[in-house]
Amino acid sequence: ADPVMKGDKMKATGAVFRSKGDWYKLAFRCKTDSEHLEVLSFEYKIGERVPRENWDQLYLYP
Repeated sequence: ADPVMKGDKMKATGAVFRSKGDWYKLAFRCKTDSEHLEVLSFEYKIGERVPRENWDQLYLYP
């Protein structure tokens, strides 16, 4: 899912990241200063591993 930005806040509930050859779900919230140059807070939650059979439909590479 695309991240949602409102003012100085960004929320991403459908992000993924890769670790040791596998993809994992990730959700995060980030708050910056008014110029968006400094991160004031960052919270994240690592989710489940994305099954390999779903990689193609999510445009993830092997």
